Amino acid sequence: LRRQRQMCIRDRSSEEKVEENRIHGCTSQAWVTCKRNGEKYFFQTDSDAMIVRGLLSLIERSFNDHTKEEILDIDGSQFLDSVGLGRSISSQRTNGFSNAISKIQTELLD
Repeated sequence: LRRQRQMCIRDRSSEEKVEENRIHGCTSQAWVTCKRNGEKYFFQTDSDAMIVRGLLSLIERSFNDHTKEEILDIDGSQFLDSVGLGRSISSQRTNGFSNAISKIQTELLD
């Protein structure tokens, strides 16, 4: 299972690592892309830092295969606390993670 997860979070293509997909406010370089299939959304994330990749994989696991309304209902400021990581992550990483959720939710509103 660990090997499968590592394969799922491998580097995304350089075409996806563009400014439009970049997550701003993150201390590392990080990107998110979105695809829609009917009413459901699917996200892919990547970062140049392994810890950020791991954190962003939580977004993929939690947001993928959900509707716009379900995703917009998620409180980004409380997400890490809800999975038990709120006090384990530096404030810079927490801010970057919240920015990733905010970027996704803002783009869903556009």
